[in-house]
Amino acid sequence: MQSIVEYLGPSSGGRCGYCKEEESTKSSIGIWAHRLTVQHYNDILDRGMRRSGRYIYKPIISETCCPQYTIRLDVHKFNLSRTQKRVLRRMNDFLLYDIKPKKSEGEEDLEIRIKHTVSESGTLGNNTGGSVAPSVWSSNSGAVKEDATSGHDEIENNTKPKREPGHKKKIMRRKRAFERMRAKAIDVEEFMKKRAEKEQSRRRTLESFLLPYDEKKFKHRLEIRLVKLLSREFETTVDESFAVFEKYQTIIHKDDHCSRRGYLNFLANSPLFHEEDLSSSPKSVDLGSYHQQYVLDGRIIAVGVIDILPRCLSAKYFYYDPEFSFLSLGTYAALREIAFTLELAKERPELHFYYMGYYIDSCPKMRYKGRFRPSDLLCDHSFTWVPLDECVRRLRASGEKAIAFAPDRPAPEQVDVDSSVDLGSYHQQYVLDGRIIAVGVIDILPRCLSAKYFYYDPEFSFLSLGTYAALREIAFTLELAKERPELHFYYMGYYIDSCPKMRYKGRFRPSDLLCDHSFTWVPLDECVRRLRASGEKAIAFAPDRPAPEQVDVDSVCCLFKMCAMPYAVLKTHPEFTEKEDFMEEYAQLVGPIAKEILLIRA
Repeated sequence: MQSIVEYLGPSSGGRCGYCKEEESTKSSIGIWAHRLTVQHYNDILDRGMRRSGRYIYKPIISETCCPQYTIRLDVHKFNLSRTQKRVLRRMNDFLLYDIKPKKSEGEEDLEIRIKHTVSESGTLGNNTGGSVAPSVWSSNSGAVKEDATSGHDEIENNTKPKREPGHKKKIMRRKRAFERMRAKAIDVEEFMKKRAEKEQSRRRTLESFLLPYDEKKFKHRLEIRLVKLLSREFETTVDESFAVFEKYQTIIHKDDHCSRRGYLNFLANSPLFHEEDLSSSPKSVDLGSYHQQYVLDGRIIAVGVIDILPRCLSAKYFYYDPEFSFLSLGTYAALREIAFTLELAKERPELHFYYMGYYIDSCPKMRYKGRFRPSDLLCDHSFTWVPLDECVRRLRASGEKAIAFAPDRPAPEQVDVDSSVDLGSYHQQYVLDGRIIAVGVIDILPRCLSAKYFYYDPEFSFLSLGTYAALREIAFTLELAKERPELHFYYMGYYIDSCPKMRYKGRFRPSDLLCDHSFTWVPLDECVRRLRASGEKAIAFAPDRPAPEQVDVDSVCCLFKMCAMPYAVLKTHPEFTEKEDFMEEYAQLVGPIAKEILLIRA
């Protein structure tokens, strides 16, 4: 199935939800997605867009008061900071020993997990997708002791980096130590390299903080449930989940009223779909939209709304019960999402990026995303990725809110809407002096132009329009091949040697016929010789070539009662009574694509 969208164009107005200034300007451009493949959504994420329900928008950074840049992290390169380790340790202490931090971490969380406010989410729709089967990814946290290792410096909210007391003294001590080493003929660079390698080997990984639940050791149990949108599991937990959202919006964002309908449109209405290749090895988690529920002792205390895409996990929104602010759930959930992305990458190696939405350097409370290092920002000029630190330096040095992070890189090639011809079915009209005198009905396919039918005004028979149109279609195929090199065949339908008036197709040379035994192509002249020498009407043109491998009927993809399933599953359904002979005939007729296209069965 194809993606289906509507172009809505630019929109502006309304108070900015980030700076909240009276004279703020909010400007974006967007589309409405009725259906969107996960691949297409991943592609437009890489052009600076983002979804809110079915509304997919891109801030116009040159016009908005708070320019927003897409930020992502390669999870294979992620390094924990000291603050992030502290959050993990405190969570583990709570789960293991029921120890709550002496000082609340809630103040930090008010700044470090505000992905989007509802006021920034754009237009919310009422459409909902179909029901899908649930999938669960569950893990538990444990507690472990750790060695003290240094993390990366944080990007602070102030323009100037903060310095701890004694920072200058520390630099002087290091300088004197280097001087003593040089006096002893010690290679300082080699010493620092070995020290860095030693520190790297001692560095704790994110996974090492996450241990399986042990009921004998833990005071609390934390489960992380991956719930597919609109699945049965989603429906059974939606009331509890909405209650947490309502409490979060009321206390944290001071919303006077939260409607269930608005909640569902914003966080449970996704246009994304994924057609898994049934011939590939099954994956434990399908691509698509999910709620990741954090369940503490059987109670939902937080929910992360995520999209799992071909190349990334995109974090859309997060909300939590303010009663548990002391656990720094915003930071903790982001770390768990990074850990989950690492797990997904084991089955899907190309899926190793964690998208955090938009980074807004002009808004101090939105700079927290830069603490997940090393991150990159998307250049709004070239749509290429540039290291965050470099972007921040350029932004603050320029004094501008919106700049190109990679001005030396070319802008992407503009799409010429008139240059290419889409695949599909067409009528090719021959118009003489404003009058249609002939029409060719054709299908333009990935590897060929297929001539389906041709008709003309008999008044113009003297122009040999049939032959002329075939030659024009061949010329058109040559043009198409310039843009699509694999499209270089012209299919003329069926050749019938026993019918003299149908032999004309053999005049377009050199042509091939399809062997009905091996489904391979054989030169026309050879086929005609074999046919006429044998005296038979039907023969194998390539009898020495093997017949194609038979399709396993159990792998045929079927649609039964609006549910997709392989035939191996369908035939066990108590309401399905059809004989297998029919499926065998169908599978051998269409060949391997029977595993990919849905066959409707009543």
